[in-house]
Amino acid sequence: MNQLKTLESSFNKFIHGLWNLSGILLFFITFSVVADVILRSTTKFSLDWVVEINEYMLFMITFLGAAWCLKIEGHIRIDYIFGMLKPKIQLIDNLFCSLLGGISCLLFGSYAGIATLLSIQRKTHLIKFLKVPKYYFTGIMFICCFCLFIVFLIKGFNYFRMWRTQLESQNRGQ
Repeated sequence: MNQLKTLESSFNKFIHGLWNLSGILLFFITFSVVADVILRSTTKFSLDWVVEINEYMLFMITFLGAAWCLKIEGHIRIDYIFGMLKPKIQLIDNLFCSLLGGISCLLFGSYAGIATLLSIQRKTHLIKFLKVPKYYFTGIMFICCFCLFIVFLIKGFNYFRMWRTQLESQNRGQ
C-alpha cells in the first residue's frame, strides 16, 4: 500500500509538472505576441514564426493541463442541473462519467500512440513556415491521454468505493 501511495504521489507531481509547463507556454505565447506587435509597430519587422509556434503551443497547453484540471475538478460542469440530483444519483453519474471518460481517453490515447509510431516510422512533418515533426504532437496527445485515463481511473475507483460504502450503510440501517 505504501508503494501505491508513492506511485500516486509521483504521478501527481508529474501531472502538476505538465500543468506548470502549460503555464510557462502560456507565458511564452503572451510574451512573443507582445514582442511581435511591438516590433511590427516600431520597426516594420515581424517575427514570422510567432503565429505558427503559438498555434502549436495552444494545442499543447490544452493537453498538458487537462489531467491536472480533471484531478482538481477545475473542468466545466453544469452544476445547476447536477445539484438538483440526489446525492446517490450524483455519485452514480460521477462513476458513469469517470468510466466513460476513461474509456474515451484510452481509445483516443491508443490512436494517438499508433499515430506517433507511424509518424516516427514515416518521418512525417507539419510544414507551414516551419518544418516540425508530427510525432511531437501525437506523442503529447498519447502521454496526456494516458494521464487522463489514470486520473479517470482513480476518480472512478474512489466513486465506486463511496457508492459501495453508501450501499453497505443502507443495508446496515435496514
